[in-house]
Amino acid sequence: MLLRDSLTAYKMVSVGLLSVAVSLSVKCYQVVEENLKLQEEKVLDRTTYTNDLSEILFRFDAEVRKNKELVDKQTELQNELVKIKRNHLHFNSSNCKSII
Repeated sequence: MLLRDSLTAYKMVSVGLLSVAVSLSVKCYQVVEENLKLQEEKVLDRTTYTNDLSEILFRFDAEVRKNKELVDKQTELQNELVKIKRNHLHFNSSNCKSII
């Protein structure tokens, strides 16, 4: 009887330990899977951030180039206007002298 009770207790402890081991292994698997998923999301977020940053820098560079072109064009037009004004003044002063 004592042997039978100890075998029953041994079986119960074995089943309990086996249940705990299975539960822990399932939990460990879930944690590992979640960790892998988070690492993938982190890589994707970093890639998205890098792409967004490079797009921002690309757009900024394009705007800087566009601004430089506009400034160069404005300078060119101002120089042309100064030349026209000089020619106009020179032409008017020549006409005034010939009239007098």
